Amino acid sequence: MPKDSRIKAIIAVNCYALFVTAMGVCFKFASEEGVGVIHFQISRTIFMSLFLVPLILTVKKHPYNDVPQGQMKIVVLRTIFEMACLVTYVWALTLIPMALGIVLLNLSPFWTSLLGYFMNNE
Repeated sequence: MPKDSRIKAIIAVNCYALFVTAMGVCFKFASEEGVGVIHFQISRTIFMSLFLVPLILTVKKHPYNDVPQGQMKIVVLRTIFEMACLVTYVWALTLIPMALGIVLLNLSPFWTSLLGYFMNNE
């Protein structure tokens, strides 16, 4: 199977949508018991660190040295945007119904395509 298989991409996108929905449902249940956004961020950071070490050892990549020369700024910027997205999404779930949160989250490809069209002429 080719490396850029569309079937794999479709499966990955559907898994992403399923996992994001599950994350939102878990947060909704936990927020009713007093769990806040900061608790999710801290637990996410801890779990990502725990899963990252075996992954790095398996693929034999160094998270800093293997970034192409001059690209570290964009990698750090993407990380900041990703954390901001997760914080704002989880925070929004405290303010709106779950169904609306999922609809808004799934509109991101629409907004991305508009930005791509106007900024990159794609």
